[in-house]
Amino acid sequence: MSELEALALAGDAVARRKWARELELQERHDEALEQLSEAALAEDPPAMALLGARLMLGERCPLDPLTGYRLILDAADKGQAEACELAAALVATGVNQAPDFISGLQYLQSAAELGEPRARRQLILLSEDRELAEAARGSAPRDIWRRLASSVNLKAWLTPPAPRIVFQEPMIMTFERFLPPDACAWLIERARGMTVPARIYDNRKGGLKEDDRRSNHVALFRPPAFDFVIALIRARIAAAARMPPPALEGFSVLHYTPGQRFTPHHDYMEPSIPGQAASLVEHGQRVGTFLTYLNTDFDGGQTRFPMLNWQYRGGLGDAILFINVDRQGEPEKRTLHEGVATSRGEKWLLSQFIRNKPQPYDGAAPLVEEE
Repeated sequence: MSELEALALAGDAVARRKWARELELQERHDEALEQLSEAALAEDPPAMALLGARLMLGERCPLDPLTGYRLILDAADKGQAEACELAAALVATGVNQAPDFISGLQYLQSAAELGEPRARRQLILLSEDRELAEAARGSAPRDIWRRLASSVNLKAWLTPPAPRIVFQEPMIMTFERFLPPDACAWLIERARGMTVPARIYDNRKGGLKEDDRRSNHVALFRPPAFDFVIALIRARIAAAARMPPPALEGFSVLHYTPGQRFTPHHDYMEPSIPGQAASLVEHGQRVGTFLTYLNTDFDGGQTRFPMLNWQYRGGLGDAILFINVDRQGEPEKRTLHEGVATSRGEKWLLSQFIRNKPQPYDGAAPLVEEE
């Protein structure tokens, strides 16, 4: 028996957390969960944050998002840096409560003051005081994080630019410079290393499957993988679409390399198809699709609407919103669209689906993998 295991079995909370990590590496997942849970019960803040994140996703443990959420906030209130960064996103997203951006920003400031790198980078990105933000990149006094947090203009972030109406029926609108370049770069960086082969909806069984009609990759985000910047972006999208934030599905970033594409398809749920009908009943209709171009150094890559004889390729940070249903709420077949292949360079695209009913922030939420 190793010294670490002996300490863990003797009840040392820190040793239990470290031993849980060793057990995970040995794929002894049930034992690892037991040790991590005991460490969390002993109020070891890092263990509380780790267990909370796992419970929110049901990752090798029972799905219990409410307990996970509370554990993360309790760890944050005990001054655990990573938990503060997670709490900033969860509180701002509105998990288990109405979105609270002021409290979320306070958690982000606390995380930055505690040295959490991702929190610091988010404050630098969000600050309107660029001189102060540049100063924070080097050796800076502790109070700089408070000053950066004070310089974040939440109202501006939550107020999207005015749209340009392209079509009234189906309703399609575009937004110039919907996201600033730094936010686009942030999303690409977050998505790198997370991408998996994209899938399409299984019309017969429901759920998702890989298919030759789609060859790109996707990075999927749902709490607790959100961060404060993503929470702000989602709220900005909700405001642009004039929909409540809880109507937004999970968040995804799509990645295309040369030759990859997604053939013509619809994003709405078709009531006559059994697999989609089940999603329609449980999660509501997918009434809107919001896409934002995160980079421009590629050729091709348009979003094409063949029934409208129209295609769109945005500039850096530009966005498009199309409504997938008609005025009566029925599927709008003219929203048929495709992700055209790129011929040079990589294409990165934010994809956000919008339903007509609130979505759960847990493992029951629909996975999103379409453009």
